[in-house]
Amino acid sequence: MVTFGCKANQYGTQLLREALGRRGMEEVTKDADLVATNTCTVTADAGKKARDRIRSRLNRPAFTADVLVSFPGETDAEFEETLALAGEVGFAPACISLLAPEPFP
Repeated sequence: MVTFGCKANQYGTQLLREALGRRGMEEVTKDADLVATNTCTVTADAGKKARDRIRSRLNRPAFTADVLVSFPGETDAEFEETLALAGEVGFAPACISLLAPEPFP
């Protein structure tokens, strides 16, 4: 299990580790059936670095995401940038949620 990000991410990874342990799974250093990577990347560059590291270690990894759109202060250009990034990454299942029906002033 690998965590990229803040203390909240580290906490989330620990919760996942405990939940998997309750289901009889144990953490190993090689030949794993499951590799979990928890990231919270604020910048596109940080996200790319994390994905590149994962791709260098795994054959055809699946990336999933939770995406908030219409975030307060988000411009049309930033929204388009998010769409372009989603296409570049090639997400497996992704959760896309509309935060607000209209951008905040």
